[in-house]
Amino acid sequence: MTEEEMNQKIAEAEERASKAEAEVADLKTQRSNQNSYITKLEGKVKGLETQVETVKTAANNTPAIAPEITEYFQKKRREDYFEQASVELISQVGQEKWDCMKDELQDFIKLYMTEKNVSVRYIIDSFHLLLGRALANPEHPIHKIIGDEQPKPVEPAQGEQPPVVTESDQDKFRANLNNMVNRTMTNDDMNQGGPPEVKAPTVANTQEAMKSFKNRLLNLDSSKFE
Repeated sequence: MTEEEMNQKIAEAEERASKAEAEVADLKTQRSNQNSYITKLEGKVKGLETQVETVKTAANNTPAIAPEITEYFQKKRREDYFEQASVELISQVGQEKWDCMKDELQDFIKLYMTEKNVSVRYIIDSFHLLLGRALANPEHPIHKIIGDEQPKPVEPAQGEQPPVVTESDQDKFRANLNNMVNRTMTNDDMNQGGPPEVKAPTVANTQEAMKSFKNRLLNLDSSKFE
């Protein structure tokens, strides 16, 4: 091997060593950056955990709402719903029926409307339920209101008497009715209440009578074969 070849191989080896060193340095830099990023992530996680613990501690140390405040808002909500339902029901059944059933409705919802089912619809449905029960009870005051709403018979004005139908008026009515039934064509005809009388055809002599009789026999029930 000549000196020139030896120098070339040494140069190539040095170049490869230089590249390897550069790669090692690059890898060290990447690892350092990754370690730095991981350190940042760990810091964020610890910060979030600290915030969570702070929120939990604050929530546990926050004083609860006073029971009287909770009771006030619950009562106010029921009153507001009752007022809304009353406006709707008065428009449906009228003021008098509402006033008659109002106290019963209030007692009913105090017993059965809980915080879970409190609503305007529940109050309206409860009213209709109580109204149905009231109508089924003949002694309930609601019947007096319904009775007052029924139309009253028209009475004659003061000093006026209703017309009295006499026997003479009845006779006149019958006569007019008879004149309206089966009025005849001429003054010589008689008024009849039934169909006109059917008379048999007249025959001049015995020969014509026999001829007519034969014709009736030939045409007897001929319509069946037409």
